[in-house]
Amino acid sequence: IISAVGELNINRRLNMVALSESNFPPLIFSFIEAYGIASHALLVNGNSGGCYDCTLDNELKFKYLVADFGEKQPDRRESGCQTTFLPYSSEDTKMAASIAIRLSIDTLANEYLRSKHWVWVGNLDEIIRLEIRKNPKYSDARSYTMYINNIGKNRECKTCSGK
Repeated sequence: IISAVGELNINRRLNMVALSESNFPPLIFSFIEAYGIASHALLVNGNSGGCYDCTLDNELKFKYLVADFGEKQPDRRESGCQTTFLPYSSEDTKMAASIAIRLSIDTLANEYLRSKHWVWVGNLDEIIRLEIRKNPKYSDARSYTMYINNIGKNRECKTCSGK
């Protein structure tokens, strides 16, 4: 199952269902950071490794974002109807879809039995242009590069660690 809705509450609910059902298939969460700075695909594979909630901090913010906007709001409003959106291009959506599909193929081929986080780091010059910070986890990251990390269980996670 791939969730690309980008809605925290829906993703957390899917995560809870996935962990509570013994035969639930692997679950992939896919999303794009504002301005296409990075695209993420997060695999939650049952109880093998961390869950979606393990990747969130105490304020329910994803810990592995490349860009740190701090107090700045990266979202924008349309001038007419005032709907809110995150600015990024169609090319960024293609990259997010591509890594989510590639991760799902590798998962179906049993390449990954534990939870994983894939991140495609886009143009890091955007961080400089926007005058925002880069997450220290990516201090050595280069533009247009893929990074793959294991997601371990967070011992403080109330969802998968039974706290």
